[in-house]
Amino acid sequence: MARPNPSDALDRALTAALAGQAPPAGSEDTDFAGLVEIALALRGLPRADFRDALSAELSPPIVPHDLREAVKNLPPLHLRSLGTLDRATIGVFTFSGSAPWERHPDGDELIVVLDGGGEITLLPDGDGEPIRAALGPGRLFVCPNGLWHRPVATPTMTALYVTPLIGSEHSWAEDPRVG
Repeated sequence: MARPNPSDALDRALTAALAGQAPPAGSEDTDFAGLVEIALALRGLPRADFRDALSAELSPPIVPHDLREAVKNLPPLHLRSLGTLDRATIGVFTFSGSAPWERHPDGDELIVVLDGGGEITLLPDGDGEPIRAALGPGRLFVCPNGLWHRPVATPTMTALYVTPLIGSEHSWAEDPRVG
């Protein structure tokens, strides 16, 4: 005769208890009774009010953003997230000098310069020559997904960005395409 499987017996006892039925024969074991009692206590967790509060806390507020206020008093070399759009994050940043090289294999990046300026350098695939574009207030740049790019502020730049949420890569190498 096959030896009873304790896991199967517990499964039958839990199924019966959750369905509001009497426990099956043989589940009078005190270990099973304790486990069934714990399972019944946990079945309603997390509570609906907890789930609602957590959802509200994690969901960004649905409000307009004043970009002038968002960048006011933003320390150099800082980012401030404003929200999300599809699978991208929207934010503002301010910096001076060179930023690291970056690329976004999962989508294009949009940069709109709000104040200051400089240039952005884009590295095409392979060993093609870098492409440079001037950036100033009101100018925007769309960097195609997967291409290394680096803004350089002269002397400072404040910009709005829309960047894919995941998969970004950064490098301080002279040419991140190498090695």
